[in-house]
Amino acid sequence: MKKIVVANLKMNLVLKFESNSWVSKFSKQKQNISFDKSEIVICSSPIHLTTFVDKLKSSGVAIGAQDCFWERKGSYTGGVSATAIKSLGGEYVILGHSERRKYFGETDELVALKLKTSTNVGLKSILCIGETAEEKKKDLTGQILNKQLNNCLDNFPQGQLDRLLVCYEPVWAISSNNPTNPPTTDEIMTTRLMIKKILVKKYGIKLAEKIKILYGGSVDQRNVNEVCLETGMDGILVGRASLVPNEFLGIIKKIEQD
Repeated sequence: MKKIVVANLKMNLVLKFESNSWVSKFSKQKQNISFDKSEIVICSSPIHLTTFVDKLKSSGVAIGAQDCFWERKGSYTGGVSATAIKSLGGEYVILGHSERRKYFGETDELVALKLKTSTNVGLKSILCIGETAEEKKKDLTGQILNKQLNNCLDNFPQGQLDRLLVCYEPVWAISSNNPTNPPTTDEIMTTRLMIKKILVKKYGIKLAEKIKILYGGSVDQRNVNEVCLETGMDGILVGRASLVPNEFLGIIKKIEQD
């Protein structure tokens, strides 16, 4: 099964020429990679979504957005419609990212609404969950993940679980928090089993197997083996390292060489 490699460009490449330059470099540099073991997803700003769709989707790269609103349309100034993302050629959306929770005050309940809408319009939804440094110190990781999963997946349509991806993103390990000690392989494997156990309890083994589990948090070329390949994760969510096409493709090369 192919590993899913997701680039979260966040609020970067804000100028049109920056997005065009990224796409140009990525397109040129990826020609020497087979992509036999990896499936690539680029999640851009909604403003530049069509740029990535028009220039990359035909080459087998999936495009996604970094958030959406919980209503498909209406009087919601500034909201990004999941229906619009889908109609413009987007296939994925990231929801519940720790930065959305931190800076925009998003709750599990809001994420649950977004998940239901995004999935119903046909998008594949990447649900981010994870504990803070303080919660980790108090040994609350299991409780936090259980709470987030059960709250966010409240009323999630079970018939569409194959469109759900869960990304374990320990808040203390993401690059913007300048982590000194990223999680070890054993810690990630243990957490993966926690998540799987929660999902099996909620949906049963057969349905839980449809849900892919990713890792996100300071992923780069140096640690991709430890955080993804050796842990049995189904893929990775790449933040800062995805801003440089050569670095992002370097991560993919590591997976292809495994």
